[in-house]
Amino acid sequence: MLRKICGLFLIFTMMLGLNTSVFAASERIQENQKDVDKYVQEYKGVKYDIRMNSAPKGFLNSIDLKTDESVELNTNDEKDLITNNEVNMMRSGMPTGGGEYSYRPSYWNDPQNIYRANCYGYVLNRISSNKSDPNAGYIFQPGYRKGKLYTAYTQRAIIKAVKSDMESLGRTIRSSSYSEKPKSNEYKIALVIANDDYHWYRQDRDGGWSHKPGLTGITYKDASGNYISDPKTCDRNYYYANYSTWGGYYIISR
Repeated sequence: MLRKICGLFLIFTMMLGLNTSVFAASERIQENQKDVDKYVQEYKGVKYDIRMNSAPKGFLNSIDLKTDESVELNTNDEKDLITNNEVNMMRSGMPTGGGEYSYRPSYWNDPQNIYRANCYGYVLNRISSNKSDPNAGYIFQPGYRKGKLYTAYTQRAIIKAVKSDMESLGRTIRSSSYSEKPKSNEYKIALVIANDDYHWYRQDRDGGWSHKPGLTGITYKDASGNYISDPKTCDRNYYYANYSTWGGYYIISR
């Protein structure tokens, strides 16, 4: 009898847990749907999510791809300073070389700038010069500087296109590893790929990693809201795209 009661209690507990999980999942789906409605825009009759980094269809055919400029920020803004606890949570032992840029949401997330770069513009530390087009940041597609755009969502195609941009900008890129330390005029970035998009992360001066999902704000947190100490192991499964393919660490010059 006691065994039977325990069994029934276990079943009841499992059902309660399942119902709770289903309810939580339902709430998350509803919240994510709100996100979709918030971030979905339209370009020439085609809807797209501004958290994606690839340009809306037809956008690159209508603009000058070289209307971009370097972002030069010499000092930290007090609004951007993060706590020692946050820094400690982001540090993973991955070395920095001194050429990394500071984490500056006060600049990148400013309404006057947020739409002028996507993840690729952010890791290059460049921004569109166009202040009138709400999609201006989509000029930053691998290969944009010479018009030799990437042809597939593969590591090989994307890096080939990036190399042409580096040549045009007088900069360099090379494959790297977790443990390699950049030189004093270099910093580390990382590539990840989804079925229909790509994404970049960059290592900041404090040792942590940050990224800019499409034309939205920069952040140092992953899809689960955790601090990013390593883009290879962080949660990259977002509601709008799952960047499950690891594209590698790279070091680029400033």
